[in-house]
Amino acid sequence: MMAKFDNNEYQYITRIRTHAELGLPLCGTPAVGEHIKYIWVTATEYKNYAEAIPHNENSYQLATTLISVTDSFYKRYQSGNPPSEVYCKAKFTAIKQSSENIQKVIGAKPR
Repeated sequence: MMAKFDNNEYQYITRIRTHAELGLPLCGTPAVGEHIKYIWVTATEYKNYAEAIPHNENSYQLATTLISVTDSFYKRYQSGNPPSEVYCKAKFTAIKQSSENIQKVIGAKPR
């Protein structure tokens, strides 16, 4: 039985949400950078995947919005002067909440 939604899109966004949840308690430690980079790469893959699917403008728009959040977060950590723990937690929380909302949208979207 096939799912009524695109499994690949759902997998991308689930991985992003998972790494946001795993990275959140690591804010303020060097280990957090691994999760930030993973989220940024996966969000970019999701955007590129969603863009190439015909009649998928809504999903592409969601991916583009998410990439803007993840891109600024990643660049901030790559600058050599990591932001505060409060900023880190706020960004992870925003990514996690956005991912949950996108999961609901994708899960309800017909193929």
